[in-house]
Order: sequence, then C-alpha cells, then structure tokens
Amino acid sequence: MILHSIKVENWRCILGERSAGPFSEGINILHAPNATGKSTLFEALRCALMDSHSAKGKEVERLRPWGRRLSPVVEVEFTSGGVRYRVRKGFLDSALSLLERMENGAYQPVAKGTDADTMTRALFTKDAPKKGMSRPEHWGILQVLWAPQGMLEVGELSGNLLDDIRTSITAQVVDDRARAVEELLGRRSETWFTPTGKEKSAGPLATLRKEIEDAEGRLEALRMERGEAEASSRRVRALSEREEELRGEVARMEEDRKRLEITRAVATEPKLLMLDETMAGLNPTETKEAMELCLKLRGQGITLIVVEHVMEAIMPISDKVIVLDSGKKIAEGAPCDIVKDEAVIKAYLGDDYNAKC
Repeated sequence: MILHSIKVENWRCILGERSAGPFSEGINILHAPNATGKSTLFEALRCALMDSHSAKGKEVERLRPWGRRLSPVVEVEFTSGGVRYRVRKGFLDSALSLLERMENGAYQPVAKGTDADTMTRALFTKDAPKKGMSRPEHWGILQVLWAPQGMLEVGELSGNLLDDIRTSITAQVVDDRARAVEELLGRRSETWFTPTGKEKSAGPLATLRKEIEDAEGRLEALRMERGEAEASSRRVRALSEREEELRGEVARMEEDRKRLEITRAVATEPKLLMLDETMAGLNPTETKEAMELCLKLRGQGITLIVVEHVMEAIMPISDKVIVLDSGKKIAEGAPCDIVKDEAVIKAYLGDDYNAKC
C-alpha cells in the first residue's frame, strides 16, 4: 500500500477540515505539538480502511468533536496492488461509505455503503469484526506494521499471519550469531507474551493498561463533575439575575409606598407635613419627581419639614436649612449660606466642593 493523502473533518480534537499530503515516496513525518491531532489522523486512517461506516456504540461516539454534535468524516487516497483508490467515510449522523478507483485520469465509483466497506477492507485483510469497530486482530499484515499510540504490543495475531511471519524469520536465521539474537528476543518476549503470542495477564502491559483504564474512569468522572458544576453555575447566574429583578421591583414598590403615604397625608389637608428621607434610594428621575412634589405641596400652603441626606436635591427646594452632625446643630440658614459654611463643607460636602447659588 502507498498512502497519498488523508483529509479529516470534525474528528475528536479536529474541528472543521484538516488534511495531510500529498505524501512523497520515502519517510514522511508529521510534526506538531501534543494534542493537536497527529494520532487522530492515524486513527481516522484506520477507520477509513478497516471500519464499517454504520458502526454504533460508545467507541464510535467518542470520535465526535469534544462537546459538539458534529459527525466525523475521513477521506483517504492510496494505491494498492498498483491501482489508485479513494475512499470516503462518514460516521454517526452522516454515515456514508464510497470507494472510488482511478480510471483514465479520474476517480470513478466502485462501491457504496456496506459493499464499499467490505471491498476496502479486503484490500488488506480477510478478517472483519462482527460488530462495532475493528481491533488489531482484524488488520491483517497491518497489525505488525502499524503501531498506534499506546498500542506498541503485538498481542494475538489473526489467521495464519503468525505462522507466516515465523516461517519467514526462521528461513533467514542461518548462523550462530543470528540464532543467539533470536533466542534473546524469545526470552525477552516471554516477559511480555505467552508462547502463543498473547499478552500475559499479569505482565507490565496489562498493569499499564489497567492504570490507563482507571485514569480514563477518573477523567470521565471529572468531566461529569465539571458538567454538574457548569449547570450549577448557570443556575446561580439565573438566580442572581432574578435577584436583581426582584431588588428592582422592591425598590419600585418602596417608591410607590412612599408616594401612597404622602398622598394619604396630603388628603388630611395638613398645615405641616414631615417627610423623613423620602428621596433615599431614588434614581435621578425619581428624585426630580420628588423635588417637584415638594414644591407643589409648598405651593398649596403646606409647611414642609424634610429630613434628608441628599444635599443636591434638598437645597434647590428649601427656604431654610438646618444641618446636624452627630446630633449637634452645626449650621442654620438659607441654602446659599449653608453651602458656603465651612463646618458644613467639612462634614458633608468635602473640601473640594464648589458652591453654586
């Protein structure tokens, strides 16, 4: 097989379309930082050549881009047996499979759907998974020529492949030095594998695989916790927004209550009316309305005694101002005189206050 190019779309960490190739004869190296999609490209290549486009299950679901409902697609151009092919496969929601062959300088369709899966796989192996995704034992000769990340062990070889490899190697061992190397490799192999080529259940690889499975379990648990935390965060934000809305409603109700109390008091036709901090907490528009109400009441002949901290609001409507500091009177007089009083400026207005009358 000669690989010419690969194009991947919406596959694990790859969002959108990413391609590699055309490749040249010889050694081609994919160089990029970690977690940028190098291993993902090789996984997509294996799926294009070996897997059924209609495969289902959690393993296929993991091919989706993280946190998105997009469907993975892969397209591979390659030559096998002197013939150039192009296979395109989509999985999950965009399930499709199309095998094309180069004829007279252009790709022409050869098979679609399950037939395309079968014909593509048959170019490399006769073994096929009964369901789900393929495993190394289904890859034919590729299972010893292909070493995906985290799968350097050979494991169990399918069909007659193991016998063929042993026969080929034995035929080349012709001297004592080569036999010594073979024996050394055999002893090393016994550390990791059984005589039939299976991985030892208590070997280092099994231990490492168990650690990886445990780590993946913890990672999945952390992802679930993160999802729950994000959901809680959204609920907190929603409650905070509702709290602000309720605060606004309470403020408006408080203003309505103040207006109602003033209206009720005015209805008794008083000669003197005392207003205690009626402008506290009002916005500029509401403060202006309260000032206009005070002027209107004064115009009706009602004497007003206003207890207030909002100096900017009370000065324009007052005839006489009495200023207290810690319960002690520090000034009394007309508004224009009060704003110039040094004791008032120090206690309430600040040294940089510029009186305007």
